[in-house]
Amino acid sequence: MEISYLPWDSDFFKARIFSIKVPPDTAPDIARLSNSLNAENASMAYVFVEDGNHAWQSLLNEQGASLYDEKVTYGKAVPEQTASAADSVVVYKGELNNNLLSLALDAGFDSRFKKDPRFTAYFEPLYELWITNSLNGSMADAVMVYESGNSLVGMVTCKIKNGTGSIGLIATDSHVRGKGVGSSLIQASDAFYISKGVKYSTVVTQATNIQACRFYEKNGFTLIKKEFVYHWWFK
Repeated sequence: MEISYLPWDSDFFKARIFSIKVPPDTAPDIARLSNSLNAENASMAYVFVEDGNHAWQSLLNEQGASLYDEKVTYGKAVPEQTASAADSVVVYKGELNNNLLSLALDAGFDSRFKKDPRFTAYFEPLYELWITNSLNGSMADAVMVYESGNSLVGMVTCKIKNGTGSIGLIATDSHVRGKGVGSSLIQASDAFYISKGVKYSTVVTQATNIQACRFYEKNGFTLIKKEFVYHWWFK
């Protein structure tokens, strides 16, 4: 079991926050874990329980921890070549505007930070910071948008780390969903990875977001990991 103090989260959310990762074969010892966190003066912990560890899930429920996310990670081999993305998809070089911010907030509509009432007030500032830091290069290597007229109707952020690509934020306006905009954004991300010699890409969503899961599967991704994410508050 991996326990980590999260200084960035603690500073942003103004609480002493830890991350706990529980693999499937970890024997449950909730009392010891609770004592350790209390000794660290923890305010709360994100507890990531890999699929299959039902004993830990039951104990967390008994302790009053709340399940806020069924996190699924999808992955796929980046094709050696990809269908040409729509000409309307371009690398965004401008400043943050209300149109782009709205898409970033749409990307997080099912976020656990929006669902947990203790974090709700931080949701919009969090995603505004995410897209801001994606534009300045600290959280993304590319931000691509789908332009329609004078509006941005879709966006995707791409990051490369240790030779693997990952999609951070992706969203489309509701009035263009089902019209190929999302798939064009995926093709654009593939083309970006190809240009950088990246062979594999990942994306994270929620298992409860059936539409998103089907979208990624349609675009060549397969499920590689599922985790149940609990928020365990102490104070």
